[in-house]
Amino acid sequence: MLLVFTLALFQTITFAVASRARNRDHFSYAFTATFVGNIAWFICFRQMDIDAWDTALIVPYALGAAIGGAIGMKVSMILERALYASADNHLEEL
Repeated sequence: MLLVFTLALFQTITFAVASRARNRDHFSYAFTATFVGNIAWFICFRQMDIDAWDTALIVPYALGAAIGGAIGMKVSMILERALYASADNHLEEL
């Protein structure tokens, strides 16, 4: 159960960062976040034995994913500030 929680957490953090990065004006940030996110997805699902899943794993997976999404959102906000990556910089030109 701890493995499922940890893998869901890790994968969802990287997914949240990549999702936000794709909506920013910083190409290398978006590319790097997506690349790392895809590696995380590969590692996560390579490690999980999906055929052996039962309903007892729903809660650890869902909890890891929910916490990972929240952490990923915060991590991406920190990265965006550091990189000056913005979703709305086109509005400054108006």
